[in-house]
Amino acid sequence: MVNNAITRRTAAVLTAALLPTLGGLAAAAPAQADTEWTYRSSGKYVQAHWVERGRIEDVKGNWHVGYLSARKTSSEPDVYGYVVDYACERGEEPNRGRKGRGCDVKSYREIRSTDDLVLRIDSELKAARLKGTVTIKNYDADDRVRAAVDITWTGDKVVYTRLREYTRRGDGKRYRVRNYREYRRAQIEGSVGAMNFTDDDSDSSRAKVVRYRQYEHFIED
Repeated sequence: MVNNAITRRTAAVLTAALLPTLGGLAAAAPAQADTEWTYRSSGKYVQAHWVERGRIEDVKGNWHVGYLSARKTSSEPDVYGYVVDYACERGEEPNRGRKGRGCDVKSYREIRSTDDLVLRIDSELKAARLKGTVTIKNYDADDRVRAAVDITWTGDKVVYTRLREYTRRGDGKRYRVRNYREYRRAQIEGSVGAMNFTDDDSDSSRAKVVRYRQYEHFIED
């Protein structure tokens, strides 16, 4: 009887001592569950790539290779771009296979948004226009200037679609992505600052007007 009494008393004491600990473990359990999130986005944007040959006022080099993208947001457009300025010897061109050996990079300029921009994109992706002011930062000269921008995109007749899906697994993580793109290739006209896309027969460009939907799902066990 004594042994049973001791056993019962000991069990009661141990239970009382363990209850707070077990309660703490129960409260902490949700933190050990999977980390999971889902991200969805959709919208429209435009892109442009161009090569301009010749001298530009206050810019080094005689070849200028640029890129610009502009995406519609709930407020002002989100614009990003850059221009690499090359000085090429006669008969040489930048970024053209074996050619370009006689070209040196003279400056790198970055194009960014301001609050003075308007971007309109047609619902059928047939036309778009970006107009207003951007900032251009010249890393070679370490200066930043505001420049006028006015670019129009005219979409081709054909609408292309592209769907990309993939899933990655490893290290207790699962990551699924689904990207859908619908776009028209486009012709561009206009200018960014002193850069004009069609003022010379040697200028070249390619562009797109795009609608996208994106889905991402992440789970960490």
